[in-house]
Amino acid sequence: MTRVLLTGGSGFIAVHVLEALLAQGHSVVTSVRSEAKAQMIRDTFPGVGKDKLDFVYVPDIAQEGAFDEAVKSDPPFEWVIHTASPFHFNVTDTQKDLLDPAIIGTTGILKAIKKNAPTVKRVVITSSFAAVFSPKVGNRPDHTYSENDWNPVTLEEAVQDPPSGYRASKTFAEKAAWDFVEKEQPNFQIATLNPPMVFGPIHPKLQTLDTINTSNQRIRDMMLGKTQDEVPPSGVHVWVDVRDLALAHIRAAERPDAAGKRFFVTAGYYSNRELADNIRELLPEVRIAAKGGEFPAGNSRSWNPYLSPDPSSSTRDYLPLMQNRLRRVLLRSNLLAKAKILEGFAYATPERNRVFGSPGHNSTVNYLYDQVTALGGYYDVEIQPFVELYSRGSATASVSGKALDAGIFTYSPAGKFTEQLVAVANFGCDAADYSALTGKIALISRGSCEFGLKSALAGAAGADAAIIYNNVDGPALVGTLGAPPRPQGPYIPTAGIPLAQGTSLLSQINGGANPVADLDIISIMENRTTYNVIAQTKGGDPENVLVMTAHTDSVDPGPGINDNGSGTIGLLEVAIQLVKFSVNNAIRFVWVSAEEFGLLGSEFYVNSLSDAERAKIRLNLNYDMIASPNFKYGVYDGDGSAFNFTGAPGSATAEKLFQDYFKNDAGLQSVPTEFNGRSDYAAFQDVGIAAGGLFTGAEGLKTPEEQVLFGGTAGKAYDENYHKAGDTVANLNMDAFIQNAKAIAHATATYARSFASLPPKGAVSENRRRETQAEKHAHAPNGCEPYHFPEKSILTYSDLYLDAHVHPHAVNRQGGWLNRRRNRSRQMRYIATGYGEDGPYLDGSGTYIGSDDVGTYASGVKCWTDLLIHDPAKFYVSSSHEAKAWVKDNESIDCATTSICASGQITAKQECSSWNLAGTVESNFDIIKDIWSVSGSFNPGGGGSTCTTATSTNTCSWDDMKCHALWTSNVELINRGYIRRRCHDKGENFTAWSKDWNVNSPESTTRLGCGASYADTQYPGPVPSVPGDQGKKL
Repeated sequence: MTRVLLTGGSGFIAVHVLEALLAQGHSVVTSVRSEAKAQMIRDTFPGVGKDKLDFVYVPDIAQEGAFDEAVKSDPPFEWVIHTASPFHFNVTDTQKDLLDPAIIGTTGILKAIKKNAPTVKRVVITSSFAAVFSPKVGNRPDHTYSENDWNPVTLEEAVQDPPSGYRASKTFAEKAAWDFVEKEQPNFQIATLNPPMVFGPIHPKLQTLDTINTSNQRIRDMMLGKTQDEVPPSGVHVWVDVRDLALAHIRAAERPDAAGKRFFVTAGYYSNRELADNIRELLPEVRIAAKGGEFPAGNSRSWNPYLSPDPSSSTRDYLPLMQNRLRRVLLRSNLLAKAKILEGFAYATPERNRVFGSPGHNSTVNYLYDQVTALGGYYDVEIQPFVELYSRGSATASVSGKALDAGIFTYSPAGKFTEQLVAVANFGCDAADYSALTGKIALISRGSCEFGLKSALAGAAGADAAIIYNNVDGPALVGTLGAPPRPQGPYIPTAGIPLAQGTSLLSQINGGANPVADLDIISIMENRTTYNVIAQTKGGDPENVLVMTAHTDSVDPGPGINDNGSGTIGLLEVAIQLVKFSVNNAIRFVWVSAEEFGLLGSEFYVNSLSDAERAKIRLNLNYDMIASPNFKYGVYDGDGSAFNFTGAPGSATAEKLFQDYFKNDAGLQSVPTEFNGRSDYAAFQDVGIAAGGLFTGAEGLKTPEEQVLFGGTAGKAYDENYHKAGDTVANLNMDAFIQNAKAIAHATATYARSFASLPPKGAVSENRRRETQAEKHAHAPNGCEPYHFPEKSILTYSDLYLDAHVHPHAVNRQGGWLNRRRNRSRQMRYIATGYGEDGPYLDGSGTYIGSDDVGTYASGVKCWTDLLIHDPAKFYVSSSHEAKAWVKDNESIDCATTSICASGQITAKQECSSWNLAGTVESNFDIIKDIWSVSGSFNPGGGGSTCTTATSTNTCSWDDMKCHALWTSNVELINRGYIRRRCHDKGENFTAWSKDWNVNSPESTTRLGCGASYADTQYPGPVPSVPGDQGKKL
């Protein structure tokens, strides 16, 4: 902690310096002219104690000896920051009102410090660009200012008018300070700051607008309508944010190399015309003249950062790129105008949409290409064609004459059927879930695997059609089956319905009814050629590339202006404005097509890159829906802290960049949003490229906590017009739109300048290192040591089997977890990867590969029942002496066929002696394995009798008695055998019974909490949503 004297504490700049000093933990004494001024500062910083903020009274700094007592302190001062100096033009006597306070105030405090404050080592003085700039010479856009530049104003000129008097006061005062140091050789060193026009927030709270500081008066006058005839000239065309200037004062005090230097502190160029345009945009009711306030004549490209390079010019005057420079050239009026253009493309066609391959989408592609190619050769621009299968249709359904709210799945065939509805077991992700369904319609729950697999498996079982019901509340379930073909067989006509209707039908079937459904699906499919648009800066290092993506297509029902015209336009506007600046790293804008049909354009693009080209991409930032009407500021969870999925190295850094931007630069809150595979970042993640981005929400419901942070309405969808005809320009929230566009600009500028904040190329992810360490525990040499799960991991999969299709976040390949992959046909599949660091794994056909002494097993292996695998070559349980296989009558069982599991022939296994209720693992999970039985009975921890209920008082152990015991709509805990998790942090006994559900996920908040009773064996909550469905935003 440093003791600091700050003069002029109630001034515009000084209050911000004070705020920054307090935020950094310094102890500050500030000089004020009166107790009233001191009280204003106390009110601005309530709760700050006298040890951190105190006052000294200096009524008139122009009096000799005014600071003699003020510089004395216990504890003594180490720094003095002198900001007190008048800046106003309400002058009657230039000498008395301007010159004397500036000059005598500066020399007076330096004399007082030398005399009475020997501990002070650094004095920082607020001077001005007015002490540098020469009005006699005028604007010099081609001149580079240095510490040798001084305003040549004379005393005779100073008294001619107040502006000349102010410039003279700053010039004479600063020169007097440097002369004092040279002649007096004090123990302290000085540094001076020379800011130009200073703009920013005003503290303390104004009593009236008449007391506003001089720099901000021009903004006040425009807002009050005083510039209706003409906007006045700007004067000096450079500026700085007062908050940046405040930090610069502290840096000048604390850094040794700042001593003895003058600092020109500026954010760059501005004009009164820019101020006027921004005010007119934010306050359209204010009348401001459309002329005046422009940049002066001269080298206009050096003056004006808003002019694009002249395409006919062979030379370019690019500005150095800084985050705030790129951010502030973005206007919501430009975003809105471009949104209207995209809407016009849709409404100019009979389809009134911009679905890929349609006239409306082709117009979008042409517009993007024309816009970026017109930017003076700043970019290399490419159109990338590809062909994909387009599908469109409708679905109607009813049961017993009662209509269902049905939606069609993309790539569903057409068909019309009146047949019995039959419920499919579990999630319908395995062929064994299906009975003979010839001549019937399959009723299937959403979850655990992609929709297309369910449709194909139902067809393979003989079903004529399928109805998939949602597993979360909401409207009719829609999505994509994924482009055919599938190895499991062709799709059958497939429709989606809401959760409530699905569970109602399931209850009827379970109650013995045989409901008959009428299903009519109309479908049209055709191959269409569509295009990605790719633009990369010609400047910047091509070996280090930032790739930013947004999809350009809509769904069939509407023009898709939020989804994803907003992301398309946000990228385009940043691309247009970027051409004013130079870049150190290459920036690549990729507008991808056919996202709504399963991320097709992004996957085509990534697959078109060689390994060498992929290695050049340091980061992908994706922007999909950034202007939702009931928005949240969502930042993708790169570090996995919120949703248990850690991106490739660099993903966490990208998340923090956006979080810091919203908090520190925009003054806004943000929340993590999940990497759930529903947008174009997934194609980059699948090849190990770091990813991040922004998302304001789709069909999900805003939480009460988010309402507090962002406004809007809790319990209402972020975008009620998501995938509907109402996704128009009127659907956009322009506040969210401009803030996210500025966040895009901030990230672009940051990484265009440097990738230094990212991990080096080839870095190993922290998440992967944790998994490797966990695996070492799993291979402990001494007996049956419990497996240590990575923090917040999925709890367990006691029946890991091929096509188990559980949570895609289970990516620990070395621990026998299921690992999600995408194949080249862009259909999701899940591959159970190896047990052990060098252990075998199953490929798509059910063949073990990758270790010695491993046989080839038939397709459809299901009985991987034990997570505690200590022998990487065989799927055995290790005892303290040797590896033991699962046994039936003391004979080895390889579990190579489904019949063994299905018939319940396994009755016992070689037990590890340490497996009991004391065998807890990390996070206090009890994993107990006991007797197998088809009937679902289980064995208490030590006895042998069978429990019949699950309560919070018994000590029954739990395990999965059936190989296919995934969640269904009426899960019976007795028959499913879940894991008991202790709520150790609250001293409670149980939280919830779970199998393939992450209790640490946000979903757990809607389920049973700590201390709940489990007297009922029926799972009381909603069916959990298991990610993994093919496609995006399903």
